[in-house]
Amino acid sequence: MRRIIFALYLSFSTAAAFAQGAPATPRPLELAADAPERHIVVPGDTLWGISSKFLKDPFRWPELWKMNTEQVKNPHRIYPGDVIVLDRDANGRPLDGIPFHPYYTVKDTFGVAVFLLVFSVIVFFAPEMGGYFLEYNNFIPADPLKTPPHIAPVWYFTPFYSILRAVTYPLFGLDAKFWGVVAMGASVVIIAFLPWLDRSPVKSIRYKGPIFKIALVIFLICFFILGYLGVLAPTPGRTLVSQICSVLYFAFFLLMPWYSKLDKCKPEPERVNFK
Repeated sequence: MRRIIFALYLSFSTAAAFAQGAPATPRPLELAADAPERHIVVPGDTLWGISSKFLKDPFRWPELWKMNTEQVKNPHRIYPGDVIVLDRDANGRPLDGIPFHPYYTVKDTFGVAVFLLVFSVIVFFAPEMGGYFLEYNNFIPADPLKTPPHIAPVWYFTPFYSILRAVTYPLFGLDAKFWGVVAMGASVVIIAFLPWLDRSPVKSIRYKGPIFKIALVIFLICFFILGYLGVLAPTPGRTLVSQICSVLYFAFFLLMPWYSKLDKCKPEPERVNFK
């Protein structure tokens, strides 16, 4: 245990050293009230006028120009048709992003430290985790005269095990158990078809609309309910809840081509699309 505590202390000390050694960030650009994302230069435009469209302090035009060096080669000369885009700061970093260091390095170091703590506790003190990590029934001496009343699968199988048990009606002359196995397999395989089911013009959840986010929340709630019911013995009430959650689970995927296309998404910055 002392080694674990020492390892965590070393991890947090390293993260703190990274954070303290990070360079100070310059004063951010202050945008004008109605700053556009882009502006196409037209005859009569001036550098001062263009800078005023984007910035509260037009004297910081050189910093705005640094974001557009590919379009405008000379900061003192602009021509009709040049496109001025406001999606990066003076250091070339996206305005809707943050530097990798120290923010992501500290975040990832903290995440690794927490993972190592949980991992070490499980490995050294509770490897079976009450039967959820290693099946509890494997530690019971075999008895050919007695069958366990309920054998719960490991925790990462429980949502799909609930879907298997949710099918209770035969179909086309085939037993319900067969269709339960088919439903369980389909619930895993259907995840692989997400790139083709999602018809949204954007891919990042940051720019997706409210319909997709609501559907995702419902999907996650149903997934965790199925996982919880998978460790319990079946009853008529629990089976009914499993059937409802299973329908919503598949509806999230099968209806995605329609609701993802109808959703109102936020515009993506040019740097994250390939059009």
